[in-house]
Amino acid sequence: MNGCVKVSVGSYGDSFTEDYYFNSKYYSFNTLNVSAMKRINKDLSVFAAVENILNKEIDDLYMFGRVWCIGAEMKF
Repeated sequence: MNGCVKVSVGSYGDSFTEDYYFNSKYYSFNTLNVSAMKRINKDLSVFAAVENILNKEIDDLYMFGRVWCIGAEMKF
């Protein structure tokens, strides 16, 4: 495969977030994420991703807003 694009919706919500900071709130939310990978040759591939495209922030959970990354992988 020479390249792929993946779009996903991540869900976060479990007992860890229940009654967080003793405020009787239960947090459950979804995030929209996208990532892409392209193989340049047999030894080199590049990738990029954006997580939380809609920039959802919940201060009680110290949840970051939108996060992006780019990178490359080379085999020797």
